[in-house]
Amino acid sequence: MSYLQSYDKNMVSIGALVKAYDVARKRRINSDYEIQFLVPMASEDYREKIILKGHTKNERGQYYVINSRS
Repeated sequence: MSYLQSYDKNMVSIGALVKAYDVARKRRINSDYEIQFLVPMASEDYREKIILKGHTKNERGQYYVINSRS
């Protein structure tokens, strides 16, 4: 099973988002790719590894900026 990797805004690795689920990628016409995933709010992944303006990397090696935690 592959996990999403979490990075801070300087692209320094924070760790794997082990508890992420329902990962969905989409791309609108003439737009950037977008990723959505769910993480339990009580988990360490949510509290410590998801940082606004940080990054996540999926199993394909694509990076995404974290714009919100809602």
